[in-house]
Amino acid sequence: MPGAFALMAEKFADQLGEAIAADGDVKFHLEALVSRVLFENVFKVRRAQRLRGSMMVILDALVQSGSSIGFQPRDDYVTPTANARDRGTLR
Repeated sequence: MPGAFALMAEKFADQLGEAIAADGDVKFHLEALVSRVLFENVFKVRRAQRLRGSMMVILDALVQSGSSIGFQPRDDYVTPTANARDRGTLR
């Protein structure tokens, strides 16, 4: 499923934030899917350059549309893994 995010980000890159803001259902379902994919595949998404860029586009669009659920993963996702290890949050 992470590959679907790459396709979505490429197809709707410029209009994604507006589309999410226009429909609460889209925002709700996208938040749920993004949260699940990041929880289950965070290291895979971080390693794959295309998926990483696509996820950033989607997380930025969620935050732009006012998503508080999208803000925390985006903030954590931007933080490099090495820094998280230094803080002791990853083992």
